[in-house]
Amino acid sequence: MNKYVLFPLCAAGLAFAGFAAVAGLVFCSVEPQTARAMVLLLPTAIYLFIAFLSYRQLIRDSTTLVLTVLLAIPLFIASFIYSIYLIMMQSATETTDVRYYQRAFDAIDDREGVDGIFPLSIPEDAQSVEFYYSPGFLQGGESFELSYIADTDELDNCSKRLCEVAEWSGSGREYGDMTGWTIQQENYDFNYYLIYWDGGFNHGEESIVTIDTDSGRITYSYNDW
Repeated sequence: MNKYVLFPLCAAGLAFAGFAAVAGLVFCSVEPQTARAMVLLLPTAIYLFIAFLSYRQLIRDSTTLVLTVLLAIPLFIASFIYSIYLIMMQSATETTDVRYYQRAFDAIDDREGVDGIFPLSIPEDAQSVEFYYSPGFLQGGESFELSYIADTDELDNCSKRLCEVAEWSGSGREYGDMTGWTIQQENYDFNYYLIYWDGGFNHGEESIVTIDTDSGRITYSYNDW
């Protein structure tokens, strides 16, 4: 085998190692941006193509070496900039797809306000499911919310269980007066169950469950700001 083939092959190996490192971070995210991460395979493909041309002696040995060296810096810079962009975009991605509920639930940083309270998975008989997750990024806080309509038996059982573990329970109006948060008027009559509270307006955590007995909607909310 032409020894000059080793130059683009080694460059392809290094490029793939860089792809694997970034892809590991992306694929472990709540909602992986898989298609965008595949772009980072382009440098690997380019170097493998050069190696193929060299192996088939379709280009000169000097051309193989020159192409490998000349492409190293621009491909590295482009890959590095794109990796930073991809990681930042991935970290700031808001998820509303219910398929990623389990991954989002597992990603919640502080478990004290959610374990044993929030459902491990979305109930099969849940109706009108709404889901939202936003990971904490830089100064942005982490937010998680699951809301769905449940049957009367589930609401009753959930209400009894929440009364036993909640730090405080009451109406939306009472909750707003107690915490200072602005509560929408249509939520005044909701039953509020404060599961966990730590901190204040600047930095803190809140885990809360609300039940609207009129519509049968139960909402699990966690916020870290």
